[in-house]
Amino acid sequence: MNEIEEATKAFIHQYDDKKFLWEETLEVSFQEFLNSGQSLHEMFTKKLNAMRTGADDEDQKIEEEQDSFNWMATKILKGVVTRYPSLDIFDEKISHLTSVKKQISEMKQQVDIGWLRVNSVPLIRELEKTIDAWIVAHTSFLLNNTMRQITNINNFIKEVSEGIKVVPKSNESEAEKA
Repeated sequence: MNEIEEATKAFIHQYDDKKFLWEETLEVSFQEFLNSGQSLHEMFTKKLNAMRTGADDEDQKIEEEQDSFNWMATKILKGVVTRYPSLDIFDEKISHLTSVKKQISEMKQQVDIGWLRVNSVPLIRELEKTIDAWIVAHTSFLLNNTMRQITNINNFIKEVSEGIKVVPKSNESEAEKA
C-alpha cells in the first residue's frame, strides 16, 4: 500500500509548478502583473526630476516639459494602459508560460499506479486551454495596447496637419495680410 501512496503523491507532485493555473484567476494575476510595472508618467517624471539642478530657469523648462508631456499624453495615451512592466519582463513571462505549455503537452496521458490506471487526457486538455488563455492575455495586451497608441498617434498627426493648414485670422500680422 505504501508504494501506491508514494506513486500517487509523485503523480500529483508533477502538477505542483502548474497549480497557479487553477489557484489564481487570470484576470487578477494579469492585473497584478501590469501593476508591477511603472507608469509612463512616473518614468517621465523621474527622468525630469533627475535633470533638476535647482536653477530657476531650468526648473521652469522642466515644468514646461512636464506640461507638454501631460498635454501630449491626453492625446496619444487616450484609452491606453500606461502602467505595465517592461517588454523584457513581458518576454520573460510569455516565455515562462510557453515553457509551462510545453511541459503540459509532454505529460504522460496515462499512468499506471499499482492496479489503477489514471487517464490524464481531460486534465491535460483543460490545462492546455487554460495556459493558452494566459499566453493570449499577455500577447494580445501588447498588441491591442500598441495598436491603440498607433491609432492615437495617427489621429494626432492628422489633427496637427489639419491645424497647420488653417491660419487663425486673429494672429495674422499686417505683413502676412499684404
